[in-house]
Amino acid sequence: MLPQSYHFLHLFGAILLIISIGGQFAVAGGVTNGRKVIGAMHGIGLIVLLVAGIGFLHKSGLGFPKWAMAKIGIWVIFGLLPLAVKKRWITVSATVILGAALATTAAWLGYFKPF
Repeated sequence: MLPQSYHFLHLFGAILLIISIGGQFAVAGGVTNGRKVIGAMHGIGLIVLLVAGIGFLHKSGLGFPKWAMAKIGIWVIFGLLPLAVKKRWITVSATVILGAALATTAAWLGYFKPF
C-alpha cells in the first residue's frame, strides 16, 4: 500500500475515535441506545489509528521517531477516556477540554514532527 493510503486510514480512525468520544458523552448523560455500537467504534478507531500510523511510518521510511512515541502516549490516554468518565475520575466537561487538547497536540505532532 502507498503511504497516502495509510495516511487516509489514519485520518479515518481519528474521525471514528472523535465521533465515539462524543457518543460516550451522550452515554454518560444517560442515553442508553447504541452504547455497544459507540464502544465498538471507539475500539475500532483506536486500532485503525495505531495500525495505520505505524504502517505509515514504516512505508515512509521514518523509523520510529520521538514524536511518534508521543502520539502513542496520546493514543493510550484517548483509550482510557471512556473509562475515566464511566468511573467518574474526570468530569465530562474536563474530558471535552482534555480530548480537544490531545487531538490538537496529536495533529500538531503529526504535521510539524518537531522532534
